[in-house]
Amino acid sequence: MRLNYNGEVIGTIATNHSMSIEDCIEILDLDTEKYAEIELFGIDYLDEYTTSEISNIYVQKDWSELSKSEKEYFLNIAIPIDGETCNTASEGECIVDFEGLVISISGKIVEGEIIINDDATFYNPAE
Repeated sequence: MRLNYNGEVIGTIATNHSMSIEDCIEILDLDTEKYAEIELFGIDYLDEYTTSEISNIYVQKDWSELSKSEKEYFLNIAIPIDGETCNTASEGECIVDFEGLVISISGKIVEGEIIINDDATFYNPAE
């Protein structure tokens, strides 16, 4: 995994991909005053895997286990689906699929925004 800050790689660490950005900062012993704006951090390990491998990494994980950058990644490729009609959902409860991946998670749309509860778990819709 490469830890980035504002687009620049600031550290590399071997991980099982369940590590949060906060854990990486602690392990790499980064100067937290220098890197005070945590939202500028990013993880770019996902581009190193096939879509099938990414799907397998996240199956059975809860939404709460993801870092902020991972959540942003998934929300950027989210496709809300109405579970009854299989059409794109626009409001209320939905199944959230992810473009190019073989995983889903339950969610809802409120005022046009996809909301995924922390206790929601990724699953393979083909199983």
